[in-house]
Amino acid sequence: MPILASSIGANLNPIKIEMTRRRLLSFAAAIDDTSERVFNDLDPNFCAVPQICVALEWASIIKNDLRGNLGATREEISRAVHAVQDSVFHRTAIENELLTVRGQITAVWSGRSGTNMITEIVSYDDQDKPVFTSQLQSTYRDVSLSGSETRPKSNFITPAAPDEISEFKSRTIDIPLSLPHTFSDCADIWNPIHTEKKVAKQVGLPDIILHGVATWSLAGREILAEFAEQDVTRLKRLRGRMGAMVFPGKPLNINMRAYKKKDCIQIWYDVLTTEGAPAIRDGYAEIQ
Repeated sequence: MPILASSIGANLNPIKIEMTRRRLLSFAAAIDDTSERVFNDLDPNFCAVPQICVALEWASIIKNDLRGNLGATREEISRAVHAVQDSVFHRTAIENELLTVRGQITAVWSGRSGTNMITEIVSYDDQDKPVFTSQLQSTYRDVSLSGSETRPKSNFITPAAPDEISEFKSRTIDIPLSLPHTFSDCADIWNPIHTEKKVAKQVGLPDIILHGVATWSLAGREILAEFAEQDVTRLKRLRGRMGAMVFPGKPLNINMRAYKKKDCIQIWYDVLTTEGAPAIRDGYAEIQ
């Protein structure tokens, strides 16, 4: 069955998530960010790593069943891969606040690999002000589209890099063998292909692979270390298109090109495997 274009505008049922001290510390541990502000709950400015938004969004998606809106079968929905994560951080989340997570399908269109869908998920505070706004692109491989497509909004597109780039930076990202397990449990984002070799082999993978959003989160950690002295409050946007599989035990390399524009540092980046394959491409970040 095809994906229905009429799914545009379908809403996810809202969920509420408390930003407990345990949740904040656990996600920092998930990406091995031990900087003072996010890993020491005695720090007067203790707050969440901004990439924690993916844990809230995963919880929202898991608790919603969109089959009725999409028109696809369970097997077709299982073909979905998380292709792009593009998040805007309005502010950092703080301990004990209660966030409401809402989502809506905003774009569906045909692509080379199947049908693409964007779900916009926003986490609001108790004053109904956004804390995180994310655009998640999923690709339903080899699934067709029925109806008129709707393309993504222009703000989902990465700005072109200027001819003048002020800085080129490169860093190595260690990927311990245990990282997929640590990330699964500390971020509470679990799929057995990331932790169980038996399941990974059954679905045709050569080994367990690291979560795409873990690689994306690690890229944000390195960008903050390089350009913001690990001050998580300065990260305002982080985008990345997930690509090559990342196998634990092999390091990654992140290459960054920065351009300073008034009070903003724009960063274009990619993350490469040891074989040179792009684990993340079309990467973009903004540092205040």
